Amino acid sequence: SDSANAVAYYDKNGIQARVAYNWRGEFYAGGAFDPLYVESYGQVDASASYQVTTGLAVFGEVINLTGQGRRGHRRSDNFATFAQPGYARYAAGSPEADLFQAAAIAVGSFALRPPLRRDGGDFDEARR
Repeated sequence: SDSANAVAYYDKNGIQARVAYNWRGEFYAGGAFDPLYVESYGQVDASASYQVTTGLAVFGEVINLTGQGRRGHRRSDNFATFAQPGYARYAAGSPEADLFQAAAIAVGSFALRPPLRRDGGDFDEARR
């Protein structure tokens, strides 16, 4: 399948920053008589770090900043076989700290997403 990547990077005076865009075009994922296609997908990732002092740096990163989801279909675009919502994932901390310090310093890694009901809908949808 077709794919493209673009990266912008900055590194000066103890500051490093990186923004990347990754894209993959629709592709055939298998199935001889009933083929499955995964639709095109693009994602933006970003990270930054700052060298506070010798031996101490702090960083932050976001994966899938725009929350892009993924979708697959059979022969027709109207016959969706899966739809995965995309969620941005965030992390921050200090990569130089030992394991104990990292646990105390790290803000953590988490994803922002609405709670889902058992039937796959979200609770906000039920309130509308």
